[in-house]
Amino acid sequence: MSVRRFEHLDLEDVRIGGLLKNALIADLVMDDLGPRGDEILARPMNEPTAWTDHLARQLRMDIDYDGLAGLHETLLFVLIELENMLKRWPPRADSGWCKTVAHAATGGLTPIELYSTVLLGPAEWRRAKLGCTVERLPAHLRGVLEGALAAEIARVLSTWETWDVRKLRERRAKAIEAIERQEHEEREAQRLAERAPRPRTPRSDRPNPAAFFRPPPRV
Repeated sequence: MSVRRFEHLDLEDVRIGGLLKNALIADLVMDDLGPRGDEILARPMNEPTAWTDHLARQLRMDIDYDGLAGLHETLLFVLIELENMLKRWPPRADSGWCKTVAHAATGGLTPIELYSTVLLGPAEWRRAKLGCTVERLPAHLRGVLEGALAAEIARVLSTWETWDVRKLRERRAKAIEAIERQEHEEREAQRLAERAPRPRTPRSDRPNPAAFFRPPPRV
């Protein structure tokens, strides 16, 4: 599946569909099967900053990237390509496609944004070894970021397939139903255990009070 060029996209007019919105909140909705999960599922999500915040979280990146406009645009570009991939179910992308997306998305980042983006990623991104001169540092950082981001994109797509984000509401309802059924069965088992007659100790095993009686000494 082809990937479009970053510089030819108008990121200010990006729109995403309901399937991708489901995918972006699927982890939150399935982790909280109570009222908060219902609220997240019903909450409108029309702001691009909300989309990139959710994607950053699922990519295991720190979403506190205020001031890094380049990173926000990078994540928007990734969102567009992910939505295209979701149109073909299951969204199984090969490593080459993921690397192409990561390369195109990070191509416009400045050296400072490259460094900051690596720092905002999961711990293994920051443990990468860079054997280079200061002059070559941006190129090496770009290589580290492209490889790490490609791996995360592949993982996220695989997770969305496992969750089957097309049926998020149905899967959530079934998960809640399963929990309620388990709780009902546990309460029923406890009720039956409380009502069951307690086993009686056989007479031969009962203590004999007389065995412990010692008459007072005669005076």
